Amino acid sequence: MMLATWLVEFYLSKCNELDDLVASESVSQDVENLATERMILEGDLKHFFETYQNNLDKKTVYELIQGHGWTDMYLYYATVVGDYERVIEHWVLEEEWTKAIDVINRQANLELYYRFGPVLLRHAPKAMVDSWLRQPMLDPLRLVPSLLQLQHAPRDPLSPNQAIRYLNYVIFEQGNTSPTIHNLIITFFASASAGAADDDGPLLRFLSSAPTHQITGKPYYDLDYALRRCKQTGRTQPCVHIYSKMGLWENSVDLALEKGDLELAKINADMPEDDQPLRKKLWLKIARYVVQDKKDIKTAMRFLENTDLLKIEDILPFFPDFVVIDDFKEEIAHALEGYSAHIEALKSEMDEATRTAEAIKGDIVALKNRFVTIDAGEQCSVCSQLLLTRQFYVFPCQHTFHADCLIGLVKEYLPSHALRRILTLQNELVKASQTPQAGTAVQGGAQAPAPRQAGAQRALLSANFATTLVTNPLQNANSLGRNILSAGDRLRDLIVPDALASIVSAPAWIPVKSGGRRNGTVPDGGKKAERLRKELDDVLASSCPLCESVVAGLDKPFVKEGEVDDTWAL
Repeated sequence: MMLATWLVEFYLSKCNELDDLVASESVSQDVENLATERMILEGDLKHFFETYQNNLDKKTVYELIQGHGWTDMYLYYATVVGDYERVIEHWVLEEEWTKAIDVINRQANLELYYRFGPVLLRHAPKAMVDSWLRQPMLDPLRLVPSLLQLQHAPRDPLSPNQAIRYLNYVIFEQGNTSPTIHNLIITFFASASAGAADDDGPLLRFLSSAPTHQITGKPYYDLDYALRRCKQTGRTQPCVHIYSKMGLWENSVDLALEKGDLELAKINADMPEDDQPLRKKLWLKIARYVVQDKKDIKTAMRFLENTDLLKIEDILPFFPDFVVIDDFKEEIAHALEGYSAHIEALKSEMDEATRTAEAIKGDIVALKNRFVTIDAGEQCSVCSQLLLTRQFYVFPCQHTFHADCLIGLVKEYLPSHALRRILTLQNELVKASQTPQAGTAVQGGAQAPAPRQAGAQRALLSANFATTLVTNPLQNANSLGRNILSAGDRLRDLIVPDALASIVSAPAWIPVKSGGRRNGTVPDGGKKAERLRKELDDVLASSCPLCESVVAGLDKPFVKEGEVDDTWAL
């Protein structure tokens, strides 16, 4: 290193001697040979730097070159050893902005872009942005301090804003989604020629075409920040657009009307397509503006042709108290004709609805006569025994059940309110079966339960929670009703399928020795029992329990990863 440094000193000294000879003898004789010798020596020194750069100390060589005043050799040595930062600093101090940018373009260190970006962008914005566009690995967020140099910098009104140019490239070409970048370009758009009414186009185009989040559909820029910036710079149309983006339709229409832009207000009034009441409210705001501020009746009448939401009676309250009706009598006559046609259409719809109701009534009457044919060997879908052995139910889906099998199956999936209703009907049927008209034999003035009904009573009482033996049927019924309300999650235990089926399948009345049916009429107790049985049938046979279980199974959650679902094998 010492020998190499010493040789550098010899080279520099020899070059200085040749320079002195050229300067001293340039007048008296030809110095072409001396200039050629100096050029050859300078080339040897450059070759020496390239060959022995690893044997030299950079700081020492820089001091030697600067001591001899060789600027070109100083820059050449810095370039050979890759010290581009020193080269760029030199050109920046010399205010040679283009040469500094050329040096940045020839090297790959991204940090130099960030360090010298502010000063170079301020003095040579186009060339610097061109350099950025050729380097896609740059982080736009670290270039924000450089971009801010152009916010208030004077520029040619005929040349494009280079900051906006670069940000557009980052957003639309590179797909950058950083809110900082999106807010920054709005800042430049709003600040450029602030207050110029004809300059809202670029900002509006960006607000309309800016990328949005794929899931939420919201833009990446901050709507509140964009609204504040547009208000500060007097951008009316962008403010209206941002209000609509935020869903503040009333504010957007109010601001458009405040600035006297009727067409913009109409456009925003039609934007909430799914909210008809809100649309009508917005159009009423515009109508009030047209009638009260413009004070032009003819214009107000033509305004109604732009929308089908408003009628003439909607805008009449906005007119002054004294107005000549001749100005809009044609519109009133046209409105009355429209109402007449609408009334006729409503009449037609009412007639059609009446005919449909009559057809439905006929279908309901026909339903009473429908029937299903079953085979003699048909089996119950639950117990697989012959269906005709006892009372049964047949559903349109061709599932068949014995009455007790259906009750036992239904009570397992019905909700609590339906179970309570079944228990209430069961209680009422028990009491109805104990009356003299509904199944008791009178023996010597005392009432005794019929054998079949007594068995039903014992079966029903076996599900009761009472611990004492109840001998009075009416007391039993009252106790059963209290237990229904206090049973809690044991409601299903209170329903006894066999006993309930026997009560339901029994006739509503049984002939008795004294009392009971006379003259071929059904007593009041029998009518009540028939009504209770019909209501119970409606609850039990409202839908097929097997088919309902399949539908309920559709809501079953998906099997988790690694979990084995073996319920299908049960």
